[in-house]
Amino acid sequence: MNARINIYWMKRIKGRELGSITKDDVEAFFDDPVVKTLAPKTVNSIISSVTVPLKWAYYNNLIENNCFEGIIKCANKSKQRMILTMEQASAVFKTDWENDSAKLANAVAMYTGMRQGEIAGLRVENIGMDRLYVKHSWSKYDGLKCCKNGDEREIPIAPQLRDALIAQARLNPYGEGMQGFVFFGLKPSQPTDPQNWLKYLHRALEATGYQNPNEICFHSWRHLWCSRVCDIVKDKRIVMTGSGHKTETMLNHYAEHIETDNVMDKLQRAEAQLFLPVLGE
Repeated sequence: MNARINIYWMKRIKGRELGSITKDDVEAFFDDPVVKTLAPKTVNSIISSVTVPLKWAYYNNLIENNCFEGIIKCANKSKQRMILTMEQASAVFKTDWENDSAKLANAVAMYTGMRQGEIAGLRVENIGMDRLYVKHSWSKYDGLKCCKNGDEREIPIAPQLRDALIAQARLNPYGEGMQGFVFFGLKPSQPTDPQNWLKYLHRALEATGYQNPNEICFHSWRHLWCSRVCDIVKDKRIVMTGSGHKTETMLNHYAEHIETDNVMDKLQRAEAQLFLPVLGE
């Protein structure tokens, strides 16, 4: 929400008193051309980022304007995200990439289902013998922060993927030890810009002859992981333990009580069966 405010609202309301912000200011956002390029869920989130704190201010007698009642949000049905087939994914990783670090980041996303910010936030201390410890996420606005739902988790990785991550981390020139970022950036104590990973993914897709690379985003790897792992692991509690999803109350409750070693074994077998052939040698 802090990022939403910085990107979309500060240019509109910076320097103004809270009491001067009205419903007309909020509804004017729907007329912005940028709205047409965003998913309905994103638009609603942007609206909430400003109306929720103003609602709190109103009910705590800090402002007199009620600028949140009666605002009709977008129908919350986003366009279905496109994902690759396993054959297309295999072709992507067999082609020559212009950037080895970007290829590795995409491979981690495909193999583990981790979010972009979680991969950017990986530090040396998060690499285990047979798994990654997902403890942080990186945002260019907030820096290193907790994961999206606030919970840490573990996810199995193949030995060659672990070795590739360690080799990538050793290239870090800043001497930060276990605290150093695996995908380090141009300055100490910050990772590379994850947007570059998508740029090189699109170029790799073009090299394979994929017709519309722009329809594939980095987050598509997470959708691929969840979809294909669910094909094999029928217990959704296990899948959610690996993906970090917390969307159904009862599943959340049961996921907390699953034996971790059993979960890791099942996820490891599923990942190796699905994604190890894609990575190849």
